[in-house]
Amino acid sequence: METDRGWHLNSDDRTIADLGGLLAASGEECLFIVLALDNLDHLEIVAPVGVPARLRDLVGACIVAECPAGTVLARREGRQFVIMLPGVDASGAVRLADRLIRAVPRCRIEAGGRHHAVTARIATVSTALACPRTPERVLQLADAAAVLARSRVSGPGTVFLKGDTALAAVELAARHLLDLPAALEQGRIHLCAQEIVSLDPEPGGAREYEVLMQLVDEDGRLHAPGSFIDGAEKSGLIELLDRSVISTALLGHADILQRARNVRLSLNLSGRSISSPDLWPFLQDVIGRSGVAPARIQFEITETAAILDLPVAQQTVRSMRAAGCRVALDDFGAGLSGFAYLNSFELDGIKIDGALIQKLTDPESVETAVVSTLIALGRRLGLEVVAEHVSTEPALDVLRAMGVGKVQGFLLGCPKNLRQVLDAGANSV
Repeated sequence: METDRGWHLNSDDRTIADLGGLLAASGEECLFIVLALDNLDHLEIVAPVGVPARLRDLVGACIVAECPAGTVLARREGRQFVIMLPGVDASGAVRLADRLIRAVPRCRIEAGGRHHAVTARIATVSTALACPRTPERVLQLADAAAVLARSRVSGPGTVFLKGDTALAAVELAARHLLDLPAALEQGRIHLCAQEIVSLDPEPGGAREYEVLMQLVDEDGRLHAPGSFIDGAEKSGLIELLDRSVISTALLGHADILQRARNVRLSLNLSGRSISSPDLWPFLQDVIGRSGVAPARIQFEITETAAILDLPVAQQTVRSMRAAGCRVALDDFGAGLSGFAYLNSFELDGIKIDGALIQKLTDPESVETAVVSTLIALGRRLGLEVVAEHVSTEPALDVLRAMGVGKVQGFLLGCPKNLRQVLDAGANSV
């Protein structure tokens, strides 16, 4: 399908050819809009057959009507439109994006006795961010921009991407997600440990460490979990990742853990992992074969992914604690689900979300009030309270005054290789 304004819905070869001509003619920079349609998955479930395709065509025609002459428009993967805007400046692109956001929901088709419509999210990007400046690279940027639009805008809305840092992060996350299965198979998940420090230590008491992970890429470079955890949770790979970390931490270091008896480990479990009915049998097997006393193990339930099966998760937590393991809620205060989990699980502790801890510089700030309230709540419920991401002495002083029990962060110690940490613990016995 084609119009006098350059709209075509055919192959990528045609798109690339048109973009190549436009890039050659536009000089240094050309702005483009990426319009990503929402709710098509739901529409395909409930709407009569053919309605989603007709609606996409209707949205395309609406875009053409709003765009200036000379626009190059292509539909990508059936749910995304790329609109090249030669000769249009930033203010003009922003005005067009605002018009399109309002126009898309007005594209409606009546079928099966009801009206069907979709919404959209939009990112505006410059071809100057493409390196190399090729049609193929521009289309890759468009795909990354669509991901950013969906993550940064909670509903129908627009975002103007002025730099390449966010786009680079999206592309890095995509590469890591694709590499993750091979990394798990090849043992390229590097484990390290960061100490959780008591502010009122007992003489000769145990030393506690949270087990953290990094991805080692094929070139040997280490990457922080922030670049791949979100993708792992959305794709379902997080369950394999959680189990791999637990197996490696306990079975792969069983010999040192037998000697480092004053060391306790805290291991992360996503909400998706703890919803699996076969998680506890797996943990029982690993703990039993490692020879590590359950009392030396704590599991932290992270709040970054929702628990999918609450009854299963509750039974798993009961089994963990009955066996002697401790259970804590991680990222507490990051969202509302943590408060619901307080009432749903029998717990031993909470770890306050690090984003709150990093904003304790102002005694009158909302974050300071929230952290104080969370600490008081935890103590009232008889829970151990840990503050994460402590990076400054002033923040530590505030937390100490608030009565927090334990702290963790770069101020107290950077993550170190897990085996080296355990070796040091074994040698200090």
